[in-house]
Amino acid sequence: DWGVFHVEPGFHSHWKEYQRILKQRNAALRSSGNKEEIEIWNRPLQEQAEIITRLRNDYLDRLIPFLQVATKNLLSAEINFTYQPGWKQENPLNKILEESLDRDRERGFTSRGPHRAEVKITCDGIPVTEKLSRGQQKILVCAMLLAQSTFLKEIIGNTPVILVDDLAAELDATHRERLLEQIRTTGAQVFITTTAREQVPVSAWESHKVFHVEHGQVREVV
Repeated sequence: DWGVFHVEPGFHSHWKEYQRILKQRNAALRSSGNKEEIEIWNRPLQEQAEIITRLRNDYLDRLIPFLQVATKNLLSAEINFTYQPGWKQENPLNKILEESLDRDRERGFTSRGPHRAEVKITCDGIPVTEKLSRGQQKILVCAMLLAQSTFLKEIIGNTPVILVDDLAAELDATHRERLLEQIRTTGAQVFITTTAREQVPVSAWESHKVFHVEHGQVREVV
């Protein structure tokens, strides 16, 4: 959603309207409203859901080439990304909502829709949470963020500021150096925190400054 918001100007208004309608439907479910009071929200929810899903799908389709480059550079593995919209699209959402009414009433919330969407990420057909180590998963998250940064720069010409907290955690020296090189090539302004300066080699960077923070006091390290 962060990425879609920046490249599709109308996305945020549709997302806000969807959230408003969803809140109304959930309130009707919790108040034990009659069927008509609940289902009056199904059609407008579907209309916004279809727009949100289309914009998210379009964004991911355009982002995937950048994701493939970033994940290959950092992980040397082929990672696949599949958007799951939050309901089975063989049927329109309003039909799905009608069929799940009793369950939604029992739970007190709407169980299908874009708010339940996710991106399924696999490596060799296996979920990355099962296939990759914790360090590799961290690298994957970094690759995804860097891919979004590169894509955003190409589309609208702006490079986000990149913040990296505790770079060395769960990463060996090879992966740290590889990640730092990928960050450097973005041309972005970068802030990196670490508990050990030597774990963040930045000698290859044309310009950088180092600061030491202790007890809320900041001083530049020359």
